[in-house]
Amino acid sequence: MRGLDLSFSAASLAWCQARKAEGWQLLVADLWTGVSMPAPARANLANARSAGMLTAGYTVVNNLPGVTAVNKAA
Repeated sequence: MRGLDLSFSAASLAWCQARKAEGWQLLVADLWTGVSMPAPARANLANARSAGMLTAGYTVVNNLPGVTAVNKAA
C-alpha cells in the first residue's frame, strides 16, 4: 500500500483525487504536534476520505502525558 504523510500542507479534494488515481491509497496526518494541531489536518483527512482514500492520524507525545497527547489529537 502506498501512503502519504501530509501533515502541514493543504490537500484539496482535487489533489487527493489525483493522488488516488496515481495509486496512492492512504493519507496520514499529524493530529497533534505536542504544541498544536496542524491547521490543514482535519480538512486533509476529510478530502482524502471523499476521494476514496484510507486515512490515519498520529500524535506527538513529547514530554506530555500520553493521555494528554491522545486527547488533544482526538
